[in-house]
Amino acid sequence: MLDIGVFLQTFLPVFVGVILSFLLWFGGQWFIGYRRNKKARAAMLQEIEEEILMNIHLYDDIVRTIPGLLSQGEIPVYIPYRMRLEVYQYIVKSGEIRLINDMHKQRLIRLTGHLCSSFNAFIDNTEAILVTLIGKQNAVKLAHIRLNGLMEQAEDEKKLVLQWLKELQGDAPANEK
Repeated sequence: MLDIGVFLQTFLPVFVGVILSFLLWFGGQWFIGYRRNKKARAAMLQEIEEEILMNIHLYDDIVRTIPGLLSQGEIPVYIPYRMRLEVYQYIVKSGEIRLINDMHKQRLIRLTGHLCSSFNAFIDNTEAILVTLIGKQNAVKLAHIRLNGLMEQAEDEKKLVLQWLKELQGDAPANEK
């Protein structure tokens, strides 16, 4: 028969050692994953903030250059200011956005990406309209109206994106309007 003394001296310490080694290994794996996700999350948020800042500069460029072109009597058929969407599209399509635990920040990132994408579509639409206006009566007047609308849109969206950037960085309360 198995003596309780032998059991306590041999089997129990080995069993407890094996259990502790598994717990240590799983705990180490969890900690490594946690650190990796934390670094990935920080890098992703930094990339998003940089892309948002680049888009803000593009909004500024639109507001700054179009009045100069209109005052010179030039009607640009090609508008080279497209919002950058590479980071937004990558993190949403790859599913990396799930690393951001804060649902409000996820929502802000998605909204900013959608807003910039819509603005790019507005620029494409404006170019198509400007091309169709070439050689038509009142073309200059209609082009001025459309380009002024584009500038107003850029100013409004810049303010909104700046507010969202502050919320994303945590500088402004989520309910600030």
